[in-house]
Amino acid sequence: MESMDAVEEIRIKDHMPREHAMRVAHRIAESLRSHGARRILLFGSLCTADFDPDYSDIDIYYEGIPLPDTLHAEVEATWKTGEEDETGRRRVDLVHEFIRDEKIKKSILATGTPL
Repeated sequence: MESMDAVEEIRIKDHMPREHAMRVAHRIAESLRSHGARRILLFGSLCTADFDPDYSDIDIYYEGIPLPDTLHAEVEATWKTGEEDETGRRRVDLVHEFIRDEKIKKSILATGTPL
Protein backbone atom coordinates (compact mmCIF):
# COMPACT_ATOMS: atom_id res chain seq x y z
CA MET A 1 0.00 0.00 0.00
CA GLU A 2 1.26 3.47 -0.89
CA SER A 3 2.16 5.89 1.85
CA MET A 4 0.18 9.11 2.13
CA ASP A 5 3.26 11.03 0.97
CA ALA A 6 3.40 9.00 -2.25
CA VAL A 7 -0.32 9.50 -2.85
CA GLU A 8 0.00 13.24 -2.22
CA GLU A 9 2.99 13.44 -4.57
CA ILE A 10 0.96 11.83 -7.37
CA ARG A 11 -1.95 14.14 -6.60
CA ILE A 12 0.25 17.25 -6.84
CA LYS A 13 1.87 16.11 -10.09
CA ASP A 14 -1.59 15.32 -11.46
CA HIS A 15 -2.94 18.83 -10.78
CA MET A 16 -4.77 20.31 -13.79
CA PRO A 17 -6.34 23.74 -13.24
CA ARG A 18 -9.70 24.40 -14.91
CA GLU A 19 -8.19 26.99 -17.28
CA HIS A 20 -5.62 24.48 -18.51
CA ALA A 21 -8.28 21.79 -18.88
CA MET A 22 -10.39 24.14 -21.00
CA ARG A 23 -7.42 24.93 -23.27
CA VAL A 24 -6.79 21.20 -23.68
CA ALA A 25 -10.48 20.62 -24.48
CA HIS A 26 -10.34 23.24 -27.23
CA ARG A 27 -7.14 21.73 -28.70
CA ILE A 28 -8.81 18.31 -28.76
CA ALA A 29 -11.89 19.80 -30.43
CA GLU A 30 -9.67 21.36 -33.13
CA SER A 31 -7.99 18.01 -33.74
CA LEU A 32 -11.35 16.20 -33.95
CA ARG A 33 -12.62 18.83 -36.40
CA SER A 34 -9.60 18.17 -38.61
CA HIS A 35 -10.87 14.57 -38.85
CA GLY A 36 -14.39 15.66 -39.78
CA ALA A 37 -16.19 16.07 -36.44
CA ARG A 38 -19.05 18.48 -36.85
CA ARG A 39 -20.59 18.51 -33.36
CA ILE A 40 -18.36 18.53 -30.29
CA LEU A 41 -19.67 18.86 -26.74
CA LEU A 42 -17.89 19.23 -23.44
CA PHE A 43 -19.67 17.42 -20.63
CA GLY A 44 -19.03 16.17 -17.12
CA SER A 45 -17.43 17.89 -14.16
CA LEU A 46 -15.51 20.45 -16.23
CA CYS A 47 -18.89 21.99 -17.06
CA THR A 48 -19.90 22.19 -13.42
CA ALA A 49 -18.70 23.34 -10.03
CA ASP A 50 -17.76 19.71 -9.33
CA PHE A 51 -14.50 19.97 -11.29
CA ASP A 52 -11.57 18.87 -9.11
CA PRO A 53 -8.19 19.91 -10.55
CA ASP A 54 -6.50 16.96 -8.86
CA TYR A 55 -8.80 14.17 -10.02
CA SER A 56 -11.22 15.27 -12.74
CA ASP A 57 -10.73 14.47 -16.38
CA ILE A 58 -11.92 16.11 -19.59
CA ASP A 59 -15.07 14.57 -21.09
CA ILE A 60 -15.80 15.26 -24.76
CA TYR A 61 -18.57 13.92 -27.01
CA TYR A 62 -18.29 14.20 -30.79
CA GLU A 63 -20.22 13.41 -33.97
CA GLY A 64 -19.35 13.30 -37.65
CA ILE A 65 -16.33 11.02 -37.85
CA PRO A 66 -17.12 7.67 -39.51
CA LEU A 67 -16.89 4.75 -37.08
CA PRO A 68 -13.87 3.13 -38.81
CA ASP A 69 -11.93 6.40 -38.38
CA THR A 70 -12.76 7.14 -34.75
CA LEU A 71 -9.81 5.27 -33.21
CA HIS A 72 -7.25 7.13 -35.33
CA ALA A 73 -8.93 10.47 -34.62
CA GLU A 74 -9.07 9.82 -30.87
CA VAL A 75 -5.48 8.64 -30.62
CA GLU A 76 -4.24 11.67 -32.51
CA ALA A 77 -6.39 14.09 -30.52
CA THR A 78 -5.32 12.76 -27.13
CA TRP A 79 -1.69 12.16 -28.09
CA LYS A 80 -1.33 15.81 -29.04
CA THR A 81 -2.37 16.90 -25.56
CA GLY A 82 -0.06 14.66 -23.55
CA GLU A 83 -2.66 14.65 -20.79
CA GLU A 84 -1.77 11.64 -18.70
CA ASP A 85 -1.14 11.65 -15.00
CA GLU A 86 1.91 10.18 -13.31
CA THR A 87 0.32 6.73 -13.21
CA GLY A 88 -0.42 6.76 -16.95
CA ARG A 89 -4.16 7.39 -16.47
CA ARG A 90 -5.62 9.29 -19.39
CA ARG A 91 -7.05 12.63 -18.37
CA VAL A 92 -9.34 12.72 -21.42
CA ASP A 93 -12.45 10.64 -22.12
CA LEU A 94 -13.80 10.83 -25.66
CA VAL A 95 -17.28 9.56 -26.48
CA HIS A 96 -18.42 9.23 -30.09
CA GLU A 97 -21.95 9.34 -31.43
CA PHE A 98 -22.01 5.54 -31.79
CA ILE A 99 -22.20 5.02 -28.02
CA ARG A 100 -24.62 2.20 -27.31
CA ASP A 101 -25.99 3.49 -24.02
CA GLU A 102 -28.83 5.77 -25.13
CA LYS A 103 -29.43 7.03 -21.58
CA ILE A 104 -25.88 8.36 -21.35
CA LYS A 105 -26.07 9.82 -24.86
CA LYS A 106 -29.33 11.64 -24.09
CA SER A 107 -27.81 13.07 -20.92
CA ILE A 108 -24.72 14.30 -22.77
CA LEU A 109 -26.82 15.87 -25.53
CA ALA A 110 -29.07 17.56 -22.97
CA THR A 111 -26.32 18.96 -20.77
CA GLY A 112 -23.21 19.24 -22.97
CA THR A 113 -21.61 22.56 -23.84
CA PRO A 114 -20.55 23.14 -27.47
CA LEU A 115 -16.81 23.45 -28.11
